[in-house]
Amino acid sequence: MIQFKKIISLLLTVSFLCSSSASVFASTNNISTEKEKKNITENEGSCSFGNTRIDYYETETGDRIFLEYVNGILTQKNTLPYGQDDIVIREYFKSTEIQNNRCRTTDIIHPSDYITKAENCESNEASIMPLAKTSTETKKGRINYRAAIDTGLINYSMKCSYTKSTGTGTYTINKYKGKIVDLVTILVSVTELAAPAGTSYITRLLIAAGISVTGGAIKKPLTTTVACKIITFKWKLIDTKDSAHKTTYKGYKYVVTDTRYHTNEKYFEGLVAKDWKTQTLAVLFHDKLFGYTSYSVTGWTKY
Repeated sequence: MIQFKKIISLLLTVSFLCSSSASVFASTNNISTEKEKKNITENEGSCSFGNTRIDYYETETGDRIFLEYVNGILTQKNTLPYGQDDIVIREYFKSTEIQNNRCRTTDIIHPSDYITKAENCESNEASIMPLAKTSTETKKGRINYRAAIDTGLINYSMKCSYTKSTGTGTYTINKYKGKIVDLVTILVSVTELAAPAGTSYITRLLIAAGISVTGGAIKKPLTTTVACKIITFKWKLIDTKDSAHKTTYKGYKYVVTDTRYHTNEKYFEGLVAKDWKTQTLAVLFHDKLFGYTSYSVTGWTKY
């Protein structure tokens, strides 16, 4: 799954991280906000906390981006760089700076400084299991296609199977007090939740804990434990006419297991077992394995 990663401005005075030792520097690069290129549509969206809105998306290079708007004005951008698990790059700017492409301040924080993963689970609701716990292969079946080529019509198909890897864990938020966009970014980074799951989880957790967000900031310290189970579906797609022609694809199912906040909900990123025999799955899998552009799905058969 790919990553969303890590002072002079007035915004920092309301940040819980203002006392950290993160390095601060000024940047003179042009500011790119909502026009950044992205190509993964399953992991983008928006959520609101009072007068604060957070938009999130994933770039084509795998970086996960979180944009904070307060009263409709972009005030902060957080980046989780792809391949760097414990870094959040934060950028602060005012609306006039965006309009004039002028400098903004930037710093770096480390999610592990604010959320702690449980070493054992004797007193927690969820047990920690290694992500390496993998199921046996499930053979779902074949997807059959017909394509138009220069010499006429051809019929072809792929065999589809998957294995599941399951992991769970608990994470403690350590007396958090500060920007809501930072809390969402940190939680998504540390727990490996997808952004849609992470933002929905935070929304419900804050409501249940009686925490309000004013001006984009949490004023009352929040200390709590969050838990989530992650199920990874690793699909194997094989051309039935050439077994050496194959590829893989991963989809994810997230289950929030911390029932104290009534957040036992399911979230999905990509395609999983429940999507079998849907047009969306047939088209996406086809385009990952085959290069035909004019084709149709003719049916689903046994493996």
